Amino acid sequence: MYAYGVKRSIFGNWNTIDSIKSGINQVLSKDPYTNPGGSDKAIDWLANQNGDEAEFLFINLMEAHEPYNPPKEYMQGDPPDLTTSIGDLSFNNGSAGSTNQDQIQQAYDSCVRYLSDQYQELFAELSDSFDYIITLADHGEMLGEHDAWGHEHGVYPELIHVPLVISGEGLSGRCDNVVSLVDVYTTILELAGIDHSHTSRGQSLLNTDKERDILAEYTGLTPWSEERLQESDYSDSLVDKYDEKLYAVATPDGSYAYQTGEGINVTGEEIDDPEERIQRIVRDLDTRDVDDQDDDIPDDVRQQLKDLGYA
Repeated sequence: MYAYGVKRSIFGNWNTIDSIKSGINQVLSKDPYTNPGGSDKAIDWLANQNGDEAEFLFINLMEAHEPYNPPKEYMQGDPPDLTTSIGDLSFNNGSAGSTNQDQIQQAYDSCVRYLSDQYQELFAELSDSFDYIITLADHGEMLGEHDAWGHEHGVYPELIHVPLVISGEGLSGRCDNVVSLVDVYTTILELAGIDHSHTSRGQSLLNTDKERDILAEYTGLTPWSEERLQESDYSDSLVDKYDEKLYAVATPDGSYAYQTGEGINVTGEEIDDPEERIQRIVRDLDTRDVDDQDDDIPDDVRQQLKDLGYA
C-alpha cells in the first residue's frame, strides 16, 4: 500500500517532483523570499498557451499572504516575527509570537506592492487569452485592528470588504451596491451562457439592481487552525472559543453589523435590532449535510482540501 502511494505521488497527475525541488531550492537559497505565491509560474504558463478554446481558469495568488515575506528588493525593514495567527493569537514556530504592528503592516504593504507589480504583467497575459477577467480577493487581512491578526477567525469588516473588478468587452463604470462573493458564481455562469436559475443566494454582478441584505459567515475553525491551537501553549478551552460560529449582515445602505465573541458591533448607519436581522437570514439558509456526500469526493481531492484547511 505504501509503495503504491509513493508511486502515485511521483507518477500521478500532480507536480510532486517539482514541489520537492521547489522546497529544496527555497531551503538552500540565500534569498529570504520564501512565499513565491504563484504569479511567476502563472505568467510563464499563460505565455505558452494559445487560448483558442472556450476555457475557464482559476488562479489563487498568495503573494500577500502570511508570512508577509516578499522579495528582498520590495521588503522595507526586517521581516516580521508573525508567521501564523488565529484571531488575537499569533504564533511563531508553534509558540506565542511577537506582534509588532508597525513592522507587520509595513511587511504586508511590501507584499501588496510586489503583487501589484506582478499582477500588471499577469493581467496583460490574461487579457490576451480571455474575454472576461474577474479580479477579487477571497478575504481581507487583520493587521492589528481589533487586536486581531491574519484571517483565520471572525467576520470583521476588514476581512469581508474586499476588492472586486470585472474586466471585459462592453463593461465599464462603477457599482456601489452591496454584493457578495457568492455572486461571482452566478456571474460566471451568465458570462458563459449557462442557465443560473437554480442559484438561490447569488445574483449576477452584471445586474445588481436588486437590493438585499447580504450574509457573511464564519463557520468555525479550519482543521489547520484547530490543530495549531491544540499543539500550542494555549489551553484547549480556546478551541471552543474560536470555534464558535459568527455571522454578519451588510445592508443595502452600506451598514455592517457583525458578531464577535463579546457581542455585536455596527459600522455605518444604525441598524434596528441587528441580531434579529442577522438571524432572519440564517434561518432562511438552505443548508445541507456535506458529510453525506463525503464518499463522492476522490481521496486525492479530499487530501488537498485538508492540506488547504478547507475540509
